[in-house]
Amino acid sequence: MVEIIIDREREINMIESGIRVGLKILLKGLRGVGKTTLLKYFVEKYNGLYVNCQKILRPEHLLEIIGNEGNYVDAYEALEKFFEIACNKYYLIALDEFTDLLVRLGNFKPYRGTGGTSAVASHLRAILEEVKKPIIFSTTSIKTLYDVAGEYSKPLARSFDMIIHVHPLSMEDALKLIDKLCSEKGIKCTYDAKLRIAEMSGGNPAYIKAIINGLRGEKIDINSVNETVNALLREGYFNLLFQGIEREISISELEVLYIISRGYTRYSEIEKRGRGININQALSLLIQRGFITKIKINRESHYVINDKTMALWLATEPYPGLEALSFETARIMHAAFESLVRELFMQIQKTIEVKDITGKKLLIYPVKKVYRYRGKLGEIDAIIVTKQGTIVCEIYFGEKCPPEKIQQLERNVAIAEKMGESIYAAALISYFGFQNETIERAKQSPAMQIIYLLDKNSLWQISKAIGYRLL
Repeated sequence: MVEIIIDREREINMIESGIRVGLKILLKGLRGVGKTTLLKYFVEKYNGLYVNCQKILRPEHLLEIIGNEGNYVDAYEALEKFFEIACNKYYLIALDEFTDLLVRLGNFKPYRGTGGTSAVASHLRAILEEVKKPIIFSTTSIKTLYDVAGEYSKPLARSFDMIIHVHPLSMEDALKLIDKLCSEKGIKCTYDAKLRIAEMSGGNPAYIKAIINGLRGEKIDINSVNETVNALLREGYFNLLFQGIEREISISELEVLYIISRGYTRYSEIEKRGRGININQALSLLIQRGFITKIKINRESHYVINDKTMALWLATEPYPGLEALSFETARIMHAAFESLVRELFMQIQKTIEVKDITGKKLLIYPVKKVYRYRGKLGEIDAIIVTKQGTIVCEIYFGEKCPPEKIQQLERNVAIAEKMGESIYAAALISYFGFQNETIERAKQSPAMQIIYLLDKNSLWQISKAIGYRLL
């Protein structure tokens, strides 16, 4: 139950309010983000019925859960009897991965040959219209969900009174979970090692547990975490998990994922490298399945992989015609905190105002381009080109930001100016805040007029303004 007390107050409050008035609630999100834990929390609280629909292989299995074993019934009767008996016995019903139930029952009579999954969904809709008790559904299969409820004409459209997208934990709350798990297991981790676990897991509670379970040794440092994650990606938990996911999608979808994982995120880049496959169809299916997100920047479509740990695995896996990235290159591209910041800024398509830690207001205009510079002049974590000028960034993920980062930010400004960028702001981004000396150094800087100090609260302002997950 650890995940429940880590950054789930919003979800708990929403679900609680829905249960009280008998709503049909849908939880959706990536594997491992905590949907099952939320279901079990409320089932225990209300003495309800929890059903793992992945274990329902035949219609009679549905009835066995409610103690109604015996005579054979077809899938239609099984669904009817299940809800009739369960609603009489329990105040709350929780169906985990319910789309698996729809797909499985669709293979049995009378649904088979008369619509399959869609026929089951239509029947379920009719049942739900009669049921007055609260039911919580969860799913990871966004594609199946889209097929049965994604549009007005779909069978389950408008059947859910409340839909909650369960996101990964923020970096702050991922660290709380890491602290708790390390304490329970007696693992001594350096602070930097904990930060690296938070990054590599993408804030996914299940991935955090997998990494911590894989740690070996009395004292864990950042190198230990890198070695553990690399091993999990090559031959451990992550490799088995993502290989299984690979088998669920088409060759065209898989190839597009590999292309994106190599850093080719623009539509034109994907199209160039994916010759011979239906790019539009593959991208559309991947979006429907929840694997990728489409971001429109300056009239050009970009695509990012939602599961950052999966992106790391794909990027380092061999694939014909695409050179595999090194572990470190892939980490910086997909899993490092700086990559999440770049992705956040990519999605700004309206002017927003953000306050830095001193109360200074920064206007961020619609973004045209976001990139990381690495060349002869040096390195810059993020260059954000907006419709009104450029923001140059130095990004720090550690304890309170040291003063030397101001000097690095000043160098970044000088490099960007040599590159021809028209700079109107220089942002030092430090998730966990700044040392007092850093703040003073910023006030004394020759570039003080354009320097902004942004912490996690500043980033959360951006996230809330554009509807993005909290970093």
